[in-house]
Order: sequence, then C-alpha cells, then structure tokens
Amino acid sequence: MGYKLDFKVTEWRRITLENEAQMLEVKAKLENKEYFRVSEICDELNVSADVIYDTEEEINVDENQGNPTIEILNEDGNTIWANAKINLKKK
Repeated sequence: MGYKLDFKVTEWRRITLENEAQMLEVKAKLENKEYFRVSEICDELNVSADVIYDTEEEINVDENQGNPTIEILNEDGNTIWANAKINLKKK
C-alpha cells in the first residue's frame, strides 16, 4: 500500500444549468441558504459538476482554520505527520 502524502486544495467546479428558470431557482436557493454543497445541487437537479481545470490552488493552515493542509499517512492510513497540530488517534 505504501505511505501517502496528502495536500488539501481548493478548486472551482461548474454545473451547467438548462435555462434561465433553472438558474433563477438555483440562485434563490443559494441566496436563502438552502444549498451548502455542490453535491446538493447536483443531486436535486440530477446533473454532475465539472472540474474547471487550472483553478486548483493549495491552501495554507490559516486559510483552513488552523487545520492541517499537508499530511503524511502510514501504510495503515494513520496520520504520522501534519503541518498543524491534529489528533493522531487511529482513524
């Protein structure tokens, strides 16, 4: 299995909406905080979200609310190093 080096990143995703009416419905739900995740929109509309390539950016610990953004995991999937303090209990 081997050791793993994980990096947390952000990226943009795109959902293609069918028409203006669907766009207005989605916009209203976003404004009313009825959607919080891209997966919620995709599930409701029965569509997929495409990754917009060349938008991936690594984030730092401060941008991740003090949580790690780089981790090394052992062969069992347990974190053995991170660039911020975390609970090193078995996952």
